[in-house]
Amino acid sequence: MTAGRKCLVSALVLLVILSWAAMAMAANTLKIDTQVKTLFEGETLSLSLRREGAPAEGDVTWKSSQPGVATVDENGVVTAVSKGRVTITASVPTAKRTYRAEFELTVQRAVETIALAGNITLLEPDDPALAGLCENPDALQVLLLNKGARLTLSASVTPEGASSRKFDAATDNPDIASVRDTTLRATATGQCVLTVKSRLNPDVETRYLVCVIQRVTGLKLAQANKTIPVGGTTQYFVTYTPSTASIQAVTWSSGNEDVATVDENGIVTGVSRGRCQIKAVAVDGSRRSATLSITVTQPAESVTLSENTLTVAAGASQTLKAVVAPSAASDKTVTYTSSDPSVAKVSTSGRVSGVSAGVCTIVCQSKSDPTVIAQCVVTVTQPITRITFSAKELTVNVGSQARAMWRTEPEDATSTAVTFKSSNEKVATVDADGIITGMGRGDARITVTAADGSRKYATMTVHVAQPVMGVHMRNDTATVGVGEELELEAVFEPSNASNRRMTWYSEDESIVTVKGTNRHPVVRGRSWGVASVVGTTEDGGYTTEAMVHVGNYDQALAITDLYLNENQVKITVRNESNLTITRLYFLITLEDENGQPLPCTTTGINTFEGCYSYDLEPGETTRHGRFDFYSFVQPARTIGRVVMTLTGYRTDEGMSWNMEELNRPVREYVSPLYQAQPTAQPMGPGQSVVDAPEVMIAPSGSTEISDSPAGAGV
Repeated sequence: MTAGRKCLVSALVLLVILSWAAMAMAANTLKIDTQVKTLFEGETLSLSLRREGAPAEGDVTWKSSQPGVATVDENGVVTAVSKGRVTITASVPTAKRTYRAEFELTVQRAVETIALAGNITLLEPDDPALAGLCENPDALQVLLLNKGARLTLSASVTPEGASSRKFDAATDNPDIASVRDTTLRATATGQCVLTVKSRLNPDVETRYLVCVIQRVTGLKLAQANKTIPVGGTTQYFVTYTPSTASIQAVTWSSGNEDVATVDENGIVTGVSRGRCQIKAVAVDGSRRSATLSITVTQPAESVTLSENTLTVAAGASQTLKAVVAPSAASDKTVTYTSSDPSVAKVSTSGRVSGVSAGVCTIVCQSKSDPTVIAQCVVTVTQPITRITFSAKELTVNVGSQARAMWRTEPEDATSTAVTFKSSNEKVATVDADGIITGMGRGDARITVTAADGSRKYATMTVHVAQPVMGVHMRNDTATVGVGEELELEAVFEPSNASNRRMTWYSEDESIVTVKGTNRHPVVRGRSWGVASVVGTTEDGGYTTEAMVHVGNYDQALAITDLYLNENQVKITVRNESNLTITRLYFLITLEDENGQPLPCTTTGINTFEGCYSYDLEPGETTRHGRFDFYSFVQPARTIGRVVMTLTGYRTDEGMSWNMEELNRPVREYVSPLYQAQPTAQPMGPGQSVVDAPEVMIAPSGSTEISDSPAGAGV
């Protein structure tokens, strides 16, 4: 076989093989048959599936790539859910492979409504501005356009996420107005219907009535009066340009309605004094406007004088004050005239001057309206020219009275009436007859003044004295040390008595002396004892006295001995006063040989109280075995240090004395075996061991023994 023939045979074999493969492939087909590519939200689509060859026998599985956009059920029914794009896939598995078919779907959000948007003014069918301009049987919203105007249209749709906002617009009479692209052109005056449709949903449309008019290009105002009173009115008039304007109407407004108001007919009414602008604006949408000023005045309605009757002395003057009402009156000036200038004259400011005795009338008139007047009847009198008191000074006691004597000049004065006044009524009062009453200690000035307006006056000084009504001591007992001084205080009754001088004496100057001539005498202790000091007031001779106790009571006792004997505390105290002391009190603190607190009571502390309950005559000392220790328990350890503090005492006269902490006698005993620095506790504030009156270290080996049982006393 030739080479060419072999090639031809090979080609034929290859062609047969390829044809067979193509037939095999064509036989295995899985395809979604649909011409629909878009759905609106909420719509459904049943998909059909063409299956040939191997995919024809297997089960079909449907799947959505975006279930939030569209879902597909097991039967291939697709439901549009939300705006977006989604792929729907059908799958058929076979023994050798899985066959798939895909379908691309777009879900759109439908337009529900469409309306014109943007800077477009639409009028409602019943708007008064449309009266007589156009017929509107379908009651459509009206779009007013000026002849020759061009308007770019835009539309808004709902819902907000609609898939397309594109629209088409057209009119039913292009000779009146026509639409090209999105531009609306007003060609001639008249009316037509404009229809706006959604491109996405052409069945969604809105219609408008287009009314083409000749708009106003200019306004001019005129007024009947430029000034009106409050409550008055004036008419405003409007001239329109061009005179052929379709709508010849304006809206009126006042720049300040508190000054003037304007109604729909251009009638302006004055409200209150002031000035404001009245404005007219064309209602045809041209925005043309004009303004004109109006001045509102407030006329005077009444005049009131400060006095209806007036009495003025010859040669003197008084001023009348005029009040024009209302307060907002534009012109408040007034004029004054006198009915008889020979009796009284009046100035332009209302100052009335008396000329001679007599009666006349002052008339006040509003300058802006002379019919508004007020009157004052003026009486001119002969005034008092001098007043004198018969005495310049007067003395009266608290609670007493005295009459002031005075004289007026000249004798022929029209009125001799006077008034009285006290500069301090807490000191002295004066009545209309010149009777002065003393009220309280001090000085007051009494003034007598002519009542006729002449302003003549005289003064006198009243001295009011407060007598002493009694006296007592601030404290009727006092204590002072020997050689020391103390100031006492007597209290006067009343406390503001005028004379506070006193004389003082002591009933026993060997015990106490006294000096001073006022209510603060000074006593000085001479010796232990008690004596009275007596004071007598110079005014009234009232007496008072104070019992003075002389003695240094904080030093009435002294600790003369303190030591230890066989680990027991020994005490000796001496009475250094002239008192009989029936009981004395003290505190004792113990420490061991190392300076540590040494428990010595039933409560386990190292401080206990005690007393001596036997009489101590002056100079006498205590005796061992008679002291009482409260809650004392004899310590088991050796006592290293003892601190004793006297705190107080009682006397046979029943006096109890608590010593001041800083003045309490303190004494300390320290054993030779004591290993710490003494701390002297407890002691008074600010004290230390060196502050104590005496410190004694007992000699080693002291052998004095208590006569009393251990724990009871020493």
